[in-house]
Amino acid sequence: MFRNYLKIAIRSLVKQFSYTAINVLGLTVGIASFLLIMLYIQYHLGFDRQIPQGEQFYRVVQIQQAEGVGEQHVAVHMGPLAEAMVREIPEVTDALRIMLGWGSHTVRVGETFYLQQNVAWTDRPVFRLLGIRLLTGDTTTALSEPRSVVLSKTTAEKYFGSADNALGQLLDFNGEDGYVVTAVMEDQPKNSHLWMDVLVSFESVLVTYPWLKNWDSNSMPVYVRLSHDADYHSVAEKITTLVEKYRNPDNHSPSPKMYLQPLREVHLKSGHIKFQVNFLQGDFRMIIMFVVVAMLVLLIACINFINLAIARSVKRAKEVGVRKVMGANRMNLVYQFLGESVIISLLSILFALVLVEISLPEFNRLLDTGLRMDFVTNPLFNIGLVAIWLSVSLLSGTYPAFFMSRYQAVEVLKGSRRQGSRLGGWLGKGLVVFQFSVAIVLIFVVIVSVAQIRYVLNKDLGYQYDHVLGIYLPERRSAQFAAALIPQLKQMTSIQGLAKSSYINGVAGNQSTIEVADSAKSRIMVRFGYVDEDFFPLMGIQLVSGRNFSRDYPNDYKESVILNEAAVKYLGWENPIGMRFEPMGFDTLNRRTVIGVINDYHYYSVHSKIEPAAYVIYPEGFGMVCVKYESGASAHIEADIEKEWKALFPSTPFRTVFAKTRIENQYANDKNTLQLFIMFTVLSLLISSMGLYGLTALNVEQRTREIGIRKVLGGSVNQIMQLVFKEFVGLIALAGLIAIPLGYYFSGQILDKFAYNISIGWYVPVMALLSALIIAVLTILYHAGKAAHANPINSLKYE
Repeated sequence: MFRNYLKIAIRSLVKQFSYTAINVLGLTVGIASFLLIMLYIQYHLGFDRQIPQGEQFYRVVQIQQAEGVGEQHVAVHMGPLAEAMVREIPEVTDALRIMLGWGSHTVRVGETFYLQQNVAWTDRPVFRLLGIRLLTGDTTTALSEPRSVVLSKTTAEKYFGSADNALGQLLDFNGEDGYVVTAVMEDQPKNSHLWMDVLVSFESVLVTYPWLKNWDSNSMPVYVRLSHDADYHSVAEKITTLVEKYRNPDNHSPSPKMYLQPLREVHLKSGHIKFQVNFLQGDFRMIIMFVVVAMLVLLIACINFINLAIARSVKRAKEVGVRKVMGANRMNLVYQFLGESVIISLLSILFALVLVEISLPEFNRLLDTGLRMDFVTNPLFNIGLVAIWLSVSLLSGTYPAFFMSRYQAVEVLKGSRRQGSRLGGWLGKGLVVFQFSVAIVLIFVVIVSVAQIRYVLNKDLGYQYDHVLGIYLPERRSAQFAAALIPQLKQMTSIQGLAKSSYINGVAGNQSTIEVADSAKSRIMVRFGYVDEDFFPLMGIQLVSGRNFSRDYPNDYKESVILNEAAVKYLGWENPIGMRFEPMGFDTLNRRTVIGVINDYHYYSVHSKIEPAAYVIYPEGFGMVCVKYESGASAHIEADIEKEWKALFPSTPFRTVFAKTRIENQYANDKNTLQLFIMFTVLSLLISSMGLYGLTALNVEQRTREIGIRKVLGGSVNQIMQLVFKEFVGLIALAGLIAIPLGYYFSGQILDKFAYNISIGWYVPVMALLSALIIAVLTILYHAGKAAHANPINSLKYE
C-alpha cells in the first residue's frame, strides 16, 4: 500500500513539474534560511559551554555610584579580591583573576619578531576552572613563577615549529627577555568570551605594576566557582562586605555593591557592563529577534506551499472525482496528497542542506563566526532535521490534503468549480496577508537599521578623523621611540601634522575619581586622556574656553588639565578656568589647574553617552603617534612610514590603525546584524511572491468566465488588469496596517542599543509599504496580463 502511494505521488509530482519545482524552490530557500539562522543562534547560545561545571561559575561585577556618570556596572576589580574571597568566603571554592592585554604585544623568538594578540596574565587556577587541557607541561607549575608563558598549540607551532619543540624555549616579551615557555595548551574555542592564545604568569605583571596589589585599583576581571549548595545572591552580599572591609579608609567615594553574573549570561546579557573582557559580545534581544525571524521565514515557506496547493486544487478537482468514482475514499486521497508533501519536503531539505553547505564559508566570513553543520558528533542536529522534515510535511500538506479530498465526485465531474473555492480563496488571501505582513516588518526594520548605521557613520563626532593614522609605540619605551621617529616623519611632505596621545581617540581607557576643591560637588568620575600640545589642533577638537597646552608654559605637563564640556556641566562651573582638583588613586599625577575646556566629542561609539573626561600631558602614557596626512597620500602613507620605522627600529614590529577604520569597526556587530536582516528580508519577499503568484493563478482560474464575459461586453485590457490588481493591492494594504505597528516596535528595540539615534520618520512606513506593493504588482503582472489578453471563447466554451 505504501509503495503504491509513493509511486502515485512521484508520478503526480513529475507530471506537474513546474508546480513541483516552485514548491521545492520555496521550501528549499525557507528551510535553508531557517537552518542558517538556527546555526547562528546555536553558535551564540553555545558560548563558554566548554567550561566545566559552568552552572557554578560566575563573573564578579560591581555597581559603582560614579559622580558625573551615575550608576555603572563594571567587570574589573581589585587585584587581591580573588585570593581574599577564597580565604574568607566558605561558599567560594575557587577564584580566578585574568588581566587581558589589549591590542598586540611584541614577541621576539631568536631574531624574528611577532605581533601577538589575545594575551592574558593569570594564575594557575585558570587550567582547572576554564577546563584548559595542556598538550605539554604541568598545570601545577606552568604559571607558578614570574615570566612563565603558556602558548596555544597554533602559537607554539608558529614560533617553534611544534608544541614539543616549544617547551622550555626562551622568548622576549614586550622588550623584556627571560620569558620561558612552561607549557603548551590546546587551542581555545572561538565561541568563548575569554579567547586567549598566550597565558603569562600573574607574578610577571606584579613585578612591573606593583599597584595591582592595591584594593582601590580596579584593573582585572575576576571569576568564582561556588559550592553546589551556595546561593549566589547571598555570596554577592558577602563579597560586598569583604570589599568594604579592605578598602582604603581614605577613599571617600561610595563603596560598590557587588553581584555575581552567571557564566551563561556573560556573552549575551552584558550590554550594560563597562570595562569588560567579552570577545564577540552578543545581544540576547537580537537572538530573540532572530528566533522569531527564523520561525517566520519557515512559516512563510510552508504558507507558500499551501497557497500553491490550493491554487492547483481547481485543476486537480477532476482527478479527485475520478479517484472517488474508482473507489478511493477520503483517507486514501489524504494519504496520497500527504505523500506528495512528504516527498517535496524531503527534496527541499536535501537541497537546503546543499545550499547551506555552499553558503557557510561566506556566511562565516561576513559574520566572523565558525558555524558548521555537524552530522557526526551532534545527534541533536540530525534529530532536528527529521523534526523539520516531519513538521514541514504536516504543516504544509495537512490542510491541502483535507481541502482537496473533500471534493464531491458528482459535482466536480459535472464541471462545477465552486466547491471549496470560497474557503480556499479566503484562506489563501489570509495567508498572503500574513506573508506580506512579515515581509513589510522586515523591510521596515532594514530601512531603519540602514538609516541608523548611516547616521552613526556620518554623524559629526566632534573631531576630524579622516586622513589620520595612529602609530603604536612600544610599552615602556614610547618616549624613546617617539623622540627618534617624529623628526623623521616631519621631513615627509605628505604629512601635515603630528601629535602624541594615549590612543588615537585621545582617551587612555582608564577611569578615575578626581577631588575638586572649588565645587559644591566635591568628586567626579572622569575618563583620563594623555595628550601633548598638538593633539587637539591635529584632530580638529575645538576649545570652548581657556587655552590649549603650550610649550610656552613648560609646567603644563605637571600642573595643568583640560576638561570636556560634560565634566564642566556636571560640576556646575560657569567659569572653570583656574579651578583646581586632585586625581585620586594616581601616584604620578598631582594637583592640577584647569586651563581650558574642549567641546564634547565622541571618543567612543555612539552606543554610549559622552562622559566627563580630563586631559593631561603625561609622557609615560603616550602609546601612539598620530599622523595627519594629505588626502592624496592614503594609498601609500602607511608603507612610506613603515620604511622610516624599519630604518630606525628594524627589530620592532610596525603597527598602525587608521582613525576611520577604528570608528567603522565599532559598528561591526551592527553591520553584521543588518546584513542578516537584509538577507532574510530578500528571501522572505521571494518566498511571499511565490505564494502570491499561486494565489493570483487561483483567482484568475476562478474568474475565467467572468473575465470572458467582461471582454465580450467590451471590457478593455486595462480594465481587466485593474480588476485583478484591485483585490491584491487591498490585501497588501491590509498587511501594511498590521505590519507597521510591529515595525515600529522591533525597530525601537534596535535603536535602543544606541545612546544617539535617529527618529523614525514618516517615510519609513511609506517606503516599506511601497516596496511590498511594487514587488506584489510585479508578481501579479504575469497572470493579470495573461488573463487580460486571453481569448474569451476559450473561457466561455464551458457554458
